[in-house]
Amino acid sequence: MRFPTTPLALASMLALAACSTSRVPPQTFSAPPAVDLAIEAEPAIPPTAATSEAAYEDYNQAILDWGRRGWSALQRICRWTADHAVPLGCTPR
Repeated sequence: MRFPTTPLALASMLALAACSTSRVPPQTFSAPPAVDLAIEAEPAIPPTAATSEAAYEDYNQAILDWGRRGWSALQRICRWTADHAVPLGCTPR
C-alpha cells in the first residue's frame, strides 16, 4: 500500500517556497509639502489706505509679497510634479 505523503510533502514544500520569496515593498504616497498646498488669503486693504500714502504703500507691498509667495509655492509644486513624473502641465523654474 502506498501512502500519499510524497505528493503532500511536495505540495507543502512548494507552498513554503512561494511564501519565502522576496516581496516588493509597498509604495508610499508622496505629496507636495502641505504648506505649499495651503491657500493664503489675500491681504485686506486697510481703511486708512484711502487717506494715508504710507498705509497705501504698505498695502501694495503686502499684496506684492503675497503674490510672490503664491508664485514661489506654485514653482515648488511644479518641481515636485516634475520630480515625481506627475503630468501637471507646468514648467518648473
